[in-house]
Amino acid sequence: MINLSRLSFSLNTYKLLNKNLNFVPTQKRYDKKQLDQDLQNFYRLIKLKGYFKDSSEQQYEKNEATLFKQQNRDWTPHRNHHSIETFIDIVQKDIDKMKQENLKEVKHNLTKGEQLALDELSKRDDILITNADKGGAVVILDTEKYIKEAERQLNDIKNYKMLNTDPTLTYTKLINAAIARFKNENIIPENISKGLIANSPRIPKFYMLPKIHKKDNPGRPVVSSINCHTNQISRYIDYHLQPIVKQIPSYVKDTNDFIRKISAINLPQNSILVSMDVKSLYTNIPNAEGICAVKRSYDQYTKKTLPTKVIVTFLSLILTLNYFTFNSKFYLQTRGCAMGMPHHMLTYLWNILKKHTYIL
Repeated sequence: MINLSRLSFSLNTYKLLNKNLNFVPTQKRYDKKQLDQDLQNFYRLIKLKGYFKDSSEQQYEKNEATLFKQQNRDWTPHRNHHSIETFIDIVQKDIDKMKQENLKEVKHNLTKGEQLALDELSKRDDILITNADKGGAVVILDTEKYIKEAERQLNDIKNYKMLNTDPTLTYTKLINAAIARFKNENIIPENISKGLIANSPRIPKFYMLPKIHKKDNPGRPVVSSINCHTNQISRYIDYHLQPIVKQIPSYVKDTNDFIRKISAINLPQNSILVSMDVKSLYTNIPNAEGICAVKRSYDQYTKKTLPTKVIVTFLSLILTLNYFTFNSKFYLQTRGCAMGMPHHMLTYLWNILKKHTYIL
């Protein structure tokens, strides 16, 4: 636990926060109906992940209609791997056993001092508790300092523009109009277009993760975009760009992929390996150049599944309607994007830009 605030805290507060933000205190009381509903949602999620686990290109193409058709929030796969059914059965038996026990006899997993510390922290608004950008540490920040750092970044007119009103309705209409146009042109099937429509989208929210490994601990900007106005078309573009990006020589999936690739390289003697870091990578990707690079790569792809104009139109909407809210104000990001965009859209842009050797 790292305290970056101007305040001091009790030993019990440190012990509590060192348990990490994923720690769940023992509950003496609970809503039985809510618990059962949460369990059913949990079981359904596991079944869905098991049903769509095959991510090979052939299976990916076969499931396009399933992935993007209008969602039935209650649909659950009828068949699943026996290990999934076994796991669900074990969890349910454990829950049933816990229900039969006297909760008063259940030992609390926090000491009395830690319980008091939790109660005190829950009533405070002068501090903010969050995860660090790297390393997984829990960090305490002064709320005033956190807001000041966020506004410092958001006042950068090269990357952000403050909006006078909430643009959700206007932006949603623009996206839905583009989807309807491609449906009417018989480019996108009707069943898929219905699934792409943004219905009652959630407003994206801006927040920061403190960079404890850097001087003055600047915040890494992140936008929570789950179920926002561009969520579905972002997933759709991601689906059609994945096969292209994976063919780019500079593409690295993860750390293990990097280790495999670098192990296969025979370096000449006296070679020097150099690692470079791009400052504020995602916010510094120029929208116009990024879209142009994607268009060129997609035009050259021999197995394209959509007309290029759909890719370009949706990508333009994703990047130019990239708004969010912070501290009751609305902002539009005019260059690049913050972390948090669905399905790492900017990661694809970065890889495609590297292929075309654009200078950022």
